[in-house]
Amino acid sequence: MREGSATVVSAKVLIPQVNSLARERVDGLLDRIWQYRVGLVVAPAGSGKSTLLAGFSATANVPVAWYRAESWDAKTVTLLNHLCSAFTAALGPIPNGWDSVETAARALEAWGGRRALLVIDDLHTLEDTPAELTLERLIDYAPPSITFLIGSRALPGFNLSRLRVSGSLLEIGSEDLRFRSWEVERLFRDFYREPLPPEELAELARRTEGWAAGLQLFHLATTGKSALERRRILTALGTRSRLTREYLTRNVLDQLPTDLRWFLVRTCVMTRLTGPLCDAFLEGSGSHLVLQELERRQIFTYALDVRQDFPPLIQRIVASGERNPRIRIRNVNKKKFDEEAALLLGILNDAWSDNWGFIPLTPAEIAYAGKKLKPIVFEDLIRVAEYDGEPVAFMLTLPDLNILTKDLNGKLFPTGFAKLLWRLHKAHFAGARVPLMGVLKRLHGTRLASQLAFMMIEYIRRAGVSKYGMERGEIGWILEDNQPMRSIADAIDSYINKVYRIYEKPL
Repeated sequence: MREGSATVVSAKVLIPQVNSLARERVDGLLDRIWQYRVGLVVAPAGSGKSTLLAGFSATANVPVAWYRAESWDAKTVTLLNHLCSAFTAALGPIPNGWDSVETAARALEAWGGRRALLVIDDLHTLEDTPAELTLERLIDYAPPSITFLIGSRALPGFNLSRLRVSGSLLEIGSEDLRFRSWEVERLFRDFYREPLPPEELAELARRTEGWAAGLQLFHLATTGKSALERRRILTALGTRSRLTREYLTRNVLDQLPTDLRWFLVRTCVMTRLTGPLCDAFLEGSGSHLVLQELERRQIFTYALDVRQDFPPLIQRIVASGERNPRIRIRNVNKKKFDEEAALLLGILNDAWSDNWGFIPLTPAEIAYAGKKLKPIVFEDLIRVAEYDGEPVAFMLTLPDLNILTKDLNGKLFPTGFAKLLWRLHKAHFAGARVPLMGVLKRLHGTRLASQLAFMMIEYIRRAGVSKYGMERGEIGWILEDNQPMRSIADAIDSYINKVYRIYEKPL
């Protein structure tokens, strides 16, 4: 088919047949589409957008018109001809000859039905084209009976702020589509019929970051393989995997403009990309324009309802650790808190040494921190993990002082501090926070590190709920690039409740 042709390709207006795992969490998000004018599913390649849209279309109790966009559909007439064909297949005979948005809108108004859905997949292929502008106008002109559901790898050039302000836009992103640890377990147990051991499931979820294509590629690579071979493939999973490289090459790099693809290939050996660094490396200029928007460093906190038991997979990982005689999870000893504080913060210095912006604590700072923390700590809310008798990890949990001091109007003196100490003495608080947690650096990226983290979190959760009346906890702050810790927070079914931005400026 020649570029810009108005010829309709029938395969592009047929709803694909998919066979996938039903995910109630994600399906529930799409079930709300009828409250909005437009639903927008934006996520990278391989995130499961098309599968989600096709599955929803197949089960919707309304007529569904389907259209998969491609880069050569850039002209208005090509887009409108495909949409006319899609709506005719879904609604039955309607006026044809769509040569403008106004003609299309009048044809849809002639349909007497109450509700219909137009699904457009791969809208990113029409970026900055007349067809994209035409679709935006159609959203404005089409009758209220038509709901639009769009899948794309990038935000379209629509006036999204107007849709958001009017409450007309439902947005679903890559974070929503990402498989949680319990969904990975169900995928391999119930859908692929090849259940994996809990440790491998946890590592697979961490290495793929819940990326749907990565999970599928792992399944394809390990079907019929021995347990030893499966472990080898799991260890190699990531950018070093041949299947992953082939997928990214065909579905991501090959679809980029030549200049951007050239830039990424040339700079892929660099561990950090900035305008000046890329200019120096490429012996050129203008790299900041290619990078477009420099990514700012973010820090997350995750909220968690601690009254709920953790998912079964996490419970099994904890139980496995409890059966391991080499692992011991103990409380701190408040009577020797100066020594304990030195131990905890020593682990912290090692664990956080590679974190962006971290400056190691000096012995004097450690002693001072221990002294200040002692009045507000509870022994069973601070856990130390030992392996073969060596302290290798810790987790420090404190009552949420913001809740306990909320009515003091920011004044601890003359009586506020006494009230705070009395409330701490009563040992009942609804919220708690985890400001510090660390595992020795030599264990980073290992299954043991994740297992110890899950065990400490679970033990503190149990004590907090049963003894102190805790209802919710906050785990933070977590750097955006700290994927192991983000995976742990995600695996226990927590969610991001605050996003902090840090800016730096040379002085």
